[in-house]
Amino acid sequence: MEKSDLAGNAVTFLHEEDYMDRYANPLIGADSWFKVSGRNGHDLNGDWRFAIDPFETGFRQKWYAFKRGAVPEPHDWNPYDAETCAVPSVWNLTKPELYHYEGGVWCARQIADPRTHGDEALVLRFGAANYCARVFLDGVFLGRHLGGSTPFCIDLSARLKGAGELLVHVENTRSPDRLPCHHFDWFNYGGIHRDVALYVVPKQHLRDTFVRYDGQAIVVDVETTPDADEARLEIPELGIAETIPLELGKGTLRVESNPDLWHPGKPRLYDVTITTCDDRLTERVGFRTVSVSKDRVLINGEPVYLRGVCVHEDDRETGRVTSQADICKRLVHARELGANFLRLAHYPHHERVAEIADEEGIMLWEELPAYWSINFEKSETEADAQNQLTELIKRDRNRASVILWGLANETADTRPRNTFFERLATTARTLDPTRPLSAACLFNQETLKVEDTLAHLVDVVGINEYFGWYDANVRDLSRILENYDLDKPLVISETGCDVVAGNQDVETVRNSEAFGVNYYRDQINAIEGHRAVAGFVPWLLYDFRTERRQNAVQKGWNRKGLISEDKATHKKAFWVIADFFKRQKDG
Repeated sequence: MEKSDLAGNAVTFLHEEDYMDRYANPLIGADSWFKVSGRNGHDLNGDWRFAIDPFETGFRQKWYAFKRGAVPEPHDWNPYDAETCAVPSVWNLTKPELYHYEGGVWCARQIADPRTHGDEALVLRFGAANYCARVFLDGVFLGRHLGGSTPFCIDLSARLKGAGELLVHVENTRSPDRLPCHHFDWFNYGGIHRDVALYVVPKQHLRDTFVRYDGQAIVVDVETTPDADEARLEIPELGIAETIPLELGKGTLRVESNPDLWHPGKPRLYDVTITTCDDRLTERVGFRTVSVSKDRVLINGEPVYLRGVCVHEDDRETGRVTSQADICKRLVHARELGANFLRLAHYPHHERVAEIADEEGIMLWEELPAYWSINFEKSETEADAQNQLTELIKRDRNRASVILWGLANETADTRPRNTFFERLATTARTLDPTRPLSAACLFNQETLKVEDTLAHLVDVVGINEYFGWYDANVRDLSRILENYDLDKPLVISETGCDVVAGNQDVETVRNSEAFGVNYYRDQINAIEGHRAVAGFVPWLLYDFRTERRQNAVQKGWNRKGLISEDKATHKKAFWVIADFFKRQKDG
């Protein structure tokens, strides 16, 4: 559509869908996967130049194409002379006026080519950016990544020479076509909230590895660039040094072995090295099996009771940005609670969580943000889900601590949903046949029975129940347990009530500490010793932000944490759970 400007010149105005289509493809996904275990990257964290762009002006004016020293006048943003924000960070906590901002921002910085030889490859890796990231280098659009919690990589080998200007447009717009959808119950942080780095590797290099134990042997899958014809596996403590033949860059090796097995009570890890030509990946790997038998989860063939707690990746000061110290604090508090298991709600958490949990012997449920009422009928939604699931599994399938892949949380039982998850389950079991699948399923509120079709698809059934809080009659929990007739483990995957730390009112007053104590005592009385229950996972470890909660008590926070948002103040209910977990034995 053409119009005239004030000087009478012809100006072309594009509809939004026209100009945004230009930046829809290529999609950056798991097909560009690049494993970084044991690699040293060139850190791109720090101050990036920054601007919000609520009207997507940057695409219309082509901010990404502005040249250093030649920014046109007048301009609405100069990517070379602008205020800055830290990367990683979430913009919501940088300024009060951005607290509830949803939309797009631009982040920019200059990057230098760190290669010293002409035969090296160069890969740019983002740990995560919420939710949609469009990446430009020197004015050229490189691709778009969807999903706010998994890593993505871009090969810059032929694109960066000397130095270049990197611009990233990140937007966190909510939509029913995304995972999570337009309606969810945690804070919608936006930004590049995990590490960014450049990796220099030989042109012939390793792309992915999958290392596991099948009960008799160590099995290793290797993927390299297509020109490699063999790789090498070394596990010195087990005396393993074997060659892996490759065809078109892929190969599998099975080596019979009898390692000391990883277990929550004894988290044994081995140094594993895989090389090809001049490239090397190193990891600390635990060998164990995980399976289900009737109503129990088995580690190395022995039943374990999942003494757990849910946790969001949220912090009062930094939002979705986490650190090694913060992750370790979560595990210290989990241990203090007596937990051996964490449900990482409701999206992939930082990759260091699973690495540290490997070392500490904490089991994990990692899950996809397929939450509530997403658009199950749209093919683009499923493609997004498939990619997020693939990136999560490829990232963490070498972690012994991860025992369950969670597919969904509280999704309505419909034919499109069931077809959607049938295909996701196939993907998960193809990428990783060694782990059970789980989901937080629905139960019939009238019959008090788990009738969700999804419960028949997964291996471990979770139910989120709040009897005594949202549902008044706590005795109905016992009825659900008595009615449970599926021959697979049942886990109480959420339960809890909003308690304000320090509220010393009586137990009949909601939000009081005494009410929380009484609530959990009723829960424990219903489940303790009940054979149907394979695990108990309260909601949740810490209070966390959520825009959805705006009553006078919550004030933008979910107050169901066993510890307040300061991550220090324990509520009295914490110790009720701790006493219960002390009494629970495996078996």
